Amino acid sequence: MTKVECPEFTIAVRKNPEAVEIDDPEQVPSEYMVTPEPPPPRPDKKAIKDALKAGAEIPGCWLRQGERLEIKT
Repeated sequence: MTKVECPEFTIAVRKNPEAVEIDDPEQVPSEYMVTPEPPPPRPDKKAIKDALKAGAEIPGCWLRQGERLEIKT
């Protein structure tokens, strides 16, 4: 049985689209490989934080300390 119909709903079993399964990526020929672009440079927040705490001035950067509500039971 692959389909059930009733006045309120219909349920049916359908085939999914075909999907590629790869057992060993190292065996895939190079023409089928994609080389991702390297990520763009991004600020090193830990280094910036350490420098700001040490008194350095870094344009466009500052330290912020927020607050949170903590409830313990």
